[in-house]
Amino acid sequence: EYLGAWRDVLPHEASGINTNPEERKGPRLHSNSVLKASMPSLKSALRYTYTYDKTNHKLTPTEGAYVRCSTELAGLGGDVAFAKLEGCGRIHVPLNEHVSVGVGCFGGLLATVSGRDSGVPFFGVPSMINDRFFHRGFRDLRIRGLTAFGPTDDGDAIGGDAYFTLGGSLSFTPPVEVMEKNNIRFHIFANTGNLQLLSDGEGDLPSRVKKLISKEEIKSSVGIGLIAPSPVGRIEINVVTPVLAQSEVGLTCDIRWAVDSDFS
Repeated sequence: EYLGAWRDVLPHEASGINTNPEERKGPRLHSNSVLKASMPSLKSALRYTYTYDKTNHKLTPTEGAYVRCSTELAGLGGDVAFAKLEGCGRIHVPLNEHVSVGVGCFGGLLATVSGRDSGVPFFGVPSMINDRFFHRGFRDLRIRGLTAFGPTDDGDAIGGDAYFTLGGSLSFTPPVEVMEKNNIRFHIFANTGNLQLLSDGEGDLPSRVKKLISKEEIKSSVGIGLIAPSPVGRIEINVVTPVLAQSEVGLTCDIRWAVDSDFS
Protein backbone atom coordinates (compact mmCIF):
# COMPACT_ATOMS: atom_id res chain seq x y z
CA GLU A 1 0.00 0.00 0.00
CA TYR A 2 1.38 3.41 -0.98
CA LEU A 3 0.75 6.42 1.27
CA GLY A 4 1.33 9.95 0.04
CA ALA A 5 0.20 12.90 2.13
CA TRP A 6 0.93 16.57 2.67
CA ARG A 7 0.45 17.39 6.36
CA ASP A 8 0.42 20.59 8.36
CA VAL A 9 -0.03 21.58 12.00
CA LEU A 10 -1.19 25.09 12.88
CA PRO A 11 -0.27 27.60 14.13
CA HIS A 12 3.32 27.57 12.87
CA GLU A 13 6.25 28.53 15.05
CA ALA A 14 6.97 31.21 12.43
CA SER A 15 3.51 32.74 12.96
CA GLY A 16 4.87 35.20 15.51
CA ILE A 17 4.06 33.22 18.68
CA ASN A 18 7.03 33.28 21.04
CA THR A 19 8.16 29.76 22.00
CA ASN A 20 10.58 30.95 24.69
CA PRO A 21 8.94 29.97 28.00
CA GLU A 22 10.69 32.82 29.85
CA GLU A 23 9.44 35.48 27.43
CA ARG A 24 5.93 34.28 26.64
CA LYS A 25 3.17 36.23 28.39
CA GLY A 26 -0.58 35.88 28.61
CA PRO A 27 -2.68 32.72 28.27
CA ARG A 28 -1.11 29.70 26.58
CA LEU A 29 -3.20 28.12 23.84
CA HIS A 30 -0.41 25.78 22.70
CA SER A 31 2.62 24.27 24.41
CA ASN A 32 6.16 24.97 23.22
CA SER A 33 6.55 21.36 22.05
CA VAL A 34 3.49 21.62 19.80
CA LEU A 35 4.58 25.00 18.40
CA LYS A 36 8.09 23.81 17.64
CA ALA A 37 6.72 20.72 15.88
CA SER A 38 4.18 22.71 13.86
CA MET A 39 5.31 22.80 10.25
CA PRO A 40 4.19 21.45 6.87
CA SER A 41 5.63 18.12 5.72
CA LEU A 42 5.27 15.72 2.81
CA LYS A 43 5.14 11.99 3.57
CA SER A 44 5.76 9.35 0.90
CA ALA A 45 5.66 5.82 2.29
CA LEU A 46 4.95 2.15 1.69
CA ARG A 47 2.92 0.17 4.22
CA TYR A 48 2.21 -3.55 4.53
CA THR A 49 -0.32 -5.04 6.97
CA TYR A 50 -0.74 -8.74 7.80
CA THR A 51 -3.87 -9.93 9.64
CA TYR A 52 -4.66 -13.37 11.08
CA ASP A 53 -8.14 -13.73 12.58
CA LYS A 54 -9.50 -17.00 13.95
CA THR A 55 -11.83 -15.53 16.58
CA ASN A 56 -15.49 -16.54 16.72
CA HIS A 57 -16.66 -12.89 16.73
CA LYS A 58 -14.87 -9.76 15.55
CA LEU A 59 -16.10 -7.45 18.32
CA THR A 60 -17.05 -9.64 21.32
CA PRO A 61 -14.95 -12.79 20.89
CA THR A 62 -14.98 -15.62 23.40
CA GLU A 63 -12.70 -18.08 21.58
CA GLY A 64 -9.79 -17.97 19.12
CA ALA A 65 -6.75 -15.86 18.29
CA TYR A 66 -6.13 -12.60 16.47
CA VAL A 67 -2.82 -11.15 15.19
CA ARG A 68 -2.14 -7.98 13.19
CA CYS A 69 1.27 -6.59 12.16
CA SER A 70 1.96 -3.41 10.20
CA THR A 71 5.21 -2.07 8.72
CA GLU A 72 5.55 1.41 7.24
CA LEU A 73 8.67 2.80 5.54
CA ALA A 74 8.76 6.53 4.75
CA GLY A 75 11.46 8.35 2.80
CA LEU A 76 10.68 7.38 -0.79
CA GLY A 77 10.57 11.06 -1.67
CA GLY A 78 8.97 13.60 0.62
CA ASP A 79 10.78 15.24 3.53
CA VAL A 80 10.31 12.71 6.35
CA ALA A 81 12.14 9.39 6.72
CA PHE A 82 11.27 6.74 9.28
CA ALA A 83 10.47 3.09 9.89
CA LYS A 84 7.25 2.44 11.82
CA LEU A 85 6.32 -0.96 13.20
CA GLU A 86 3.10 -1.79 15.03
CA GLY A 87 1.49 -5.03 16.08
CA CYS A 88 -1.17 -6.55 18.29
CA GLY A 89 -2.31 -9.97 19.41
CA ARG A 90 -5.22 -11.44 21.38
CA ILE A 91 -6.14 -14.90 22.65
CA HIS A 92 -9.60 -15.82 23.97
CA VAL A 93 -10.30 -19.04 25.84
CA PRO A 94 -13.81 -20.13 26.90
CA LEU A 95 -14.11 -21.55 30.43
CA ASN A 96 -17.70 -22.68 29.94
CA GLU A 97 -20.76 -21.73 27.91
CA HIS A 98 -21.05 -18.27 29.48
CA VAL A 99 -17.56 -17.33 30.73
CA SER A 100 -14.39 -16.55 28.75
CA VAL A 101 -10.87 -15.30 29.53
CA GLY A 102 -8.93 -13.06 27.15
CA VAL A 103 -5.43 -11.58 27.08
CA GLY A 104 -4.07 -9.09 24.57
CA CYS A 105 -1.12 -6.86 23.78
CA PHE A 106 -0.27 -3.92 21.54
CA GLY A 107 3.13 -2.44 20.70
CA GLY A 108 4.69 0.05 18.35
CA LEU A 109 8.04 1.61 17.43
CA LEU A 110 8.75 4.71 15.34
CA ALA A 111 12.42 5.03 14.35
CA THR A 112 13.40 8.22 12.55
CA VAL A 113 16.17 7.85 9.96
CA SER A 114 19.05 10.29 10.42
CA GLY A 115 21.22 11.84 7.73
CA ARG A 116 24.43 10.19 6.61
CA ASP A 117 26.57 12.79 8.39
CA SER A 118 24.84 12.48 11.76
CA GLY A 119 26.77 9.37 12.87
CA VAL A 120 23.55 7.87 14.29
CA PRO A 121 21.41 5.87 11.83
CA PHE A 122 18.19 5.99 13.89
CA PHE A 123 16.60 8.35 16.42
CA GLY A 124 19.14 11.06 15.57
CA VAL A 125 16.44 13.55 14.56
CA PRO A 126 13.13 14.27 16.33
CA SER A 127 10.02 12.57 14.99
CA MET A 128 7.16 14.60 13.53
CA ILE A 129 4.26 14.99 15.94
CA ASN A 130 1.78 13.72 13.34
CA ASP A 131 3.76 10.46 12.88
CA ARG A 132 3.86 9.57 16.58
CA PHE A 133 1.69 7.19 18.59
CA PHE A 134 -1.06 8.58 20.83
CA HIS A 135 -3.41 7.18 23.44
CA ARG A 136 -6.30 5.29 21.86
CA GLY A 137 -9.35 4.11 23.75
CA PHE A 138 -9.77 0.39 24.38
CA ARG A 139 -6.24 -0.36 23.13
CA ASP A 140 -4.65 1.34 26.06
CA LEU A 141 -5.86 2.10 29.58
CA ARG A 142 -9.56 2.88 29.06
CA ILE A 143 -9.03 6.13 30.99
CA ARG A 144 -9.84 9.74 30.21
CA GLY A 145 -8.12 11.87 27.61
CA LEU A 146 -4.94 11.91 25.55
CA THR A 147 -2.87 13.23 28.46
CA ALA A 148 -3.66 10.13 30.54
CA PHE A 149 -1.09 8.10 28.61
CA GLY A 150 2.28 9.31 27.35
CA PRO A 151 4.44 12.46 27.27
CA THR A 152 2.84 15.85 27.78
CA ASP A 153 3.94 19.48 27.70
CA ASP A 154 1.95 22.24 29.38
CA GLY A 155 -1.21 20.14 29.21
CA ASP A 156 -0.78 19.07 25.57
CA ALA A 157 -0.32 15.42 24.61
CA ILE A 158 2.73 15.30 22.32
CA GLY A 159 2.77 11.58 21.50
CA GLY A 160 5.59 9.06 21.62
CA ASP A 161 7.93 6.96 19.49
CA ALA A 162 7.42 3.66 21.32
CA TYR A 163 4.61 2.13 23.33
CA PHE A 164 3.32 -1.13 24.71
CA THR A 165 0.08 -2.16 26.39
CA LEU A 166 -1.03 -5.40 28.01
CA GLY A 167 -4.59 -6.30 28.89
CA GLY A 168 -6.54 -9.13 30.44
CA SER A 169 -10.25 -9.64 30.94
CA LEU A 170 -12.83 -12.06 32.25
CA SER A 171 -16.09 -11.73 30.31
CA PHE A 172 -19.43 -13.39 30.93
CA THR A 173 -22.99 -13.38 29.65
CA PRO A 174 -25.80 -13.69 32.20
CA PRO A 175 -28.47 -16.26 31.30
CA VAL A 176 -30.67 -13.55 29.76
CA GLU A 177 -32.04 -14.35 26.32
CA VAL A 178 -31.73 -10.86 24.81
CA MET A 179 -28.08 -10.58 25.92
CA GLU A 180 -27.17 -14.05 24.65
CA LYS A 181 -28.77 -13.46 21.24
CA ASN A 182 -27.02 -10.10 20.75
CA ASN A 183 -23.56 -11.07 22.16
CA ILE A 184 -23.86 -8.50 24.97
CA ARG A 185 -21.48 -9.33 27.81
CA PHE A 186 -20.12 -7.98 31.09
CA HIS A 187 -16.37 -7.93 31.63
CA ILE A 188 -13.83 -7.36 34.40
CA PHE A 189 -10.55 -6.04 33.02
CA ALA A 190 -7.05 -4.81 33.83
CA ASN A 191 -4.70 -2.86 31.54
CA THR A 192 -1.14 -1.63 31.81
CA GLY A 193 1.35 0.06 29.49
CA ASN A 194 3.53 3.03 28.66
CA LEU A 195 4.25 5.48 25.84
CA GLN A 196 7.55 7.39 25.54
CA LEU A 197 9.57 9.59 23.20
CA LEU A 198 12.87 8.13 21.98
CA SER A 199 13.93 10.89 19.57
CA ASP A 200 13.56 13.95 21.81
CA GLY A 201 17.30 14.27 22.40
CA GLU A 202 17.00 14.03 26.20
CA GLY A 203 19.55 11.48 27.38
CA ASP A 204 21.03 8.56 25.50
CA LEU A 205 18.90 5.93 23.80
CA PRO A 206 19.39 3.16 26.44
CA SER A 207 18.18 5.49 29.20
CA ARG A 208 15.10 6.42 27.18
CA VAL A 209 14.30 2.74 26.51
CA LYS A 210 14.74 2.05 30.23
CA LYS A 211 12.22 4.80 30.96
CA LEU A 212 9.70 3.05 28.70
CA ILE A 213 9.74 -0.08 30.88
CA SER A 214 10.38 1.66 34.22
CA LYS A 215 7.96 0.70 37.00
CA GLU A 216 7.66 4.36 37.97
CA GLU A 217 6.54 5.33 34.45
CA ILE A 218 4.14 2.49 33.65
CA LYS A 219 0.43 3.26 34.06
CA SER A 220 -2.28 0.75 34.90
CA SER A 221 -6.03 0.62 35.33
CA VAL A 222 -8.75 -1.81 36.39
CA GLY A 223 -12.49 -1.78 35.95
CA ILE A 224 -15.76 -3.46 35.13
CA GLY A 225 -18.19 -2.76 32.32
CA LEU A 226 -20.61 -3.76 29.61
CA ILE A 227 -19.57 -4.65 26.04
CA ALA A 228 -21.79 -4.97 22.98
CA PRO A 229 -21.25 -5.22 19.22
CA SER A 230 -22.74 -2.64 16.87
CA PRO A 231 -22.56 -1.78 13.14
CA VAL A 232 -20.03 0.99 13.90
CA GLY A 233 -17.78 -1.01 16.25
CA ARG A 234 -17.53 -2.41 19.76
CA ILE A 235 -19.40 -0.38 22.39
CA GLU A 236 -18.01 -0.32 25.93
CA ILE A 237 -19.47 1.36 29.00
CA ASN A 238 -17.00 0.99 31.88
CA VAL A 239 -16.39 2.02 35.44
CA VAL A 240 -12.58 2.34 35.53
CA THR A 241 -9.95 3.57 37.96
CA PRO A 242 -6.21 4.23 37.39
CA VAL A 243 -3.83 2.20 39.56
CA LEU A 244 -0.46 3.63 38.53
CA ALA A 245 -0.94 6.83 36.56
CA GLN A 246 0.39 10.30 35.95
CA SER A 247 -0.62 12.98 38.41
CA GLU A 248 -3.05 14.56 35.94
CA VAL A 249 -5.25 11.46 36.06
CA GLY A 250 -5.66 10.99 39.80
CA LEU A 251 -6.82 7.87 41.64
CA THR A 252 -10.56 8.27 41.10
CA CYS A 253 -13.25 6.10 39.56
CA ASP A 254 -14.60 7.26 36.24
CA ILE A 255 -17.44 6.17 33.97
CA ARG A 256 -16.21 5.95 30.39
CA TRP A 257 -17.88 4.90 27.17
CA ALA A 258 -16.52 4.64 23.65
CA VAL A 259 -16.90 2.89 20.30
CA ASP A 260 -13.88 1.32 18.58
CA SER A 261 -12.81 -1.70 16.57
CA ASP A 262 -9.51 -2.16 18.45
CA PHE A 263 -9.55 -3.52 22.00
CA SER A 264 -7.46 -5.56 24.42
